[in-house]
Amino acid sequence: MSGFSGPEDDRIRALLILRQLHDGDVIDYPIPDDSPWKRFFEELVSQGLIARWDRVWPLHDRYRLTEPGVATIGKLYRPAEAESVFADLRRRDLAPEARPSFLRNLGHDPLLWPALHDPHTHWMTWGEERGPYSRYVWARPPGGLAAGEPDAADELPGLPSRAAAVRTVDLDRESRTLRSHDDDSDEDIS
Repeated sequence: MSGFSGPEDDRIRALLILRQLHDGDVIDYPIPDDSPWKRFFEELVSQGLIARWDRVWPLHDRYRLTEPGVATIGKLYRPAEAESVFADLRRRDLAPEARPSFLRNLGHDPLLWPALHDPHTHWMTWGEERGPYSRYVWARPPGGLAAGEPDAADELPGLPSRAAAVRTVDLDRESRTLRSHDDDSDEDIS
């Protein structure tokens, strides 16, 4: 990915394009000349990571990953383990500044891993919208959250908030409470 010497966001966007093709999604060929994404596709083609897939049916050609493209994304993108890695990170309830180190200790790049493995990220919106995984890993800006600003840890769809994850229930107390309510309702209703 040496051609992306620009901002890290360009590199992430290019990898997200490779991820989309790796996952079997379709990107029609060619990208229109007036598209802001054209330069990404030209760079990926010039590096030999993607190529035109000439199709007879349907009549629209598409981009496809090449062998080097598969190898490049395969080094960084391991979707089978993503949910368990992210769940482990959440379960540990690490301070925001410790989250990137946790990923680094597992051998993951803390900038690339959350972007590539978050099912909510897309190459077309990456520059404007970070996915929930990236927002969680990089949750708090230096100096903390502004008053009233939501913590990214509580914005993740389908996952319990940290408060819910650490809630404990005393089942003995709960059963005694339920029994006492049942005793009160044993009145003769006839």
